[in-house]
Amino acid sequence: MIDSAQNNIRRFIVAQYEDNPFIKYDQDKWVAVNNYLHADSSFVIELWYLLNRQIISILLNTSAETARRTCNTGDTRTIESLAEDYIKHLKHHMHQVLELEPVAYP
Repeated sequence: MIDSAQNNIRRFIVAQYEDNPFIKYDQDKWVAVNNYLHADSSFVIELWYLLNRQIISILLNTSAETARRTCNTGDTRTIESLAEDYIKHLKHHMHQVLELEPVAYP
């Protein structure tokens, strides 16, 4: 979820000042290069927490008009729909980590 947060931060920011920027990432390569499996778990958790705090800050400061701007991730999406998808993705993985009732995520 750290790589997803980092890429979505970039999408949420760049889409506010560029017209339909192309921002896509290879999830498996990001995970491999970041080497999360060998990182200190407290560092990984703190990084994840801080990135999500930053996402909250960015989205709270994004106007309704700006939230309709688009970003190309392979598909053209609005900032608003990317944010909604990120939240669904986050819930899906949080339920996995906490061993809660599964939450479907496409």
